Amino acid sequence: MRSKFVLKCLFVICLLVLADNLFARGGGGGGHGGGGHSSFSHSNSNKNDNSSNNDDVTSFGDIVMIVLAIITFSFVTSLMTFIYLKSVFSKKIIEQASKNDNLWNFNDMKLHAKNTFYKIQVAWENRDINSIENIITSRLYSKYDIMLKEMIQKDEKNLISKINIEEIFIISCEDFLDDNKDRFVACIRGTILDYTIIESTKKIIKNYDKTEESFMDNYHFVRKDNYWLLEDIDNSVNIWSLFSINNSIEK
Repeated sequence: MRSKFVLKCLFVICLLVLADNLFARGGGGGGHGGGGHSSFSHSNSNKNDNSSNNDDVTSFGDIVMIVLAIITFSFVTSLMTFIYLKSVFSKKIIEQASKNDNLWNFNDMKLHAKNTFYKIQVAWENRDINSIENIITSRLYSKYDIMLKEMIQKDEKNLISKINIEEIFIISCEDFLDDNKDRFVACIRGTILDYTIIESTKKIIKNYDKTEESFMDNYHFVRKDNYWLLEDIDNSVNIWSLFSINNSIEK
């Protein structure tokens, strides 16, 4: 409970510091001239009046864009800061747990998360749930089995390529006295080309331009005997979802 409270406090402090610094920079960058308005073919008086009005509109538009940029930058920066802080706590839990349990191995856990990510993408593209049955929970198997059967019925297929994993953070670790309750969460960030076609016609129905996209997924793992099984995937990582995951060790 104490670590969760500390994280919340640090998050609020980060937001305040970021907002203070970023708004200071935004205010200093507002000196945009209205030179482009001199092309209007009016008298000098009208030109000056119109330029003044257009300057006001331009300035307002610039302010809106600056505020939106600040909000976006602050959110992304705060999210990554929070993820980093979570990963620091997780590593400490892993270090403690590894003293009595070899399955808690930081490098092995990151590698396992990476390999699982790739296997999931291949299985999804091939619509072959059986190929990953041994690395996911029975509940997740049932969920994916239903989803893939629906895709086959609709003649839909995901094509996935150009996967580039940029970072993997272990952001949550829970070590219990009962090993079968152990769990961890890996945050995987990178870029990917993912689009959907109608297989019989090859017509693209999602991501028509075949644009590479950034992704940030949380992979939730649970322990089964001496192995980590994938329990769930969260494709919408945000600040609030990060508050719901914990770092703890039961003694």
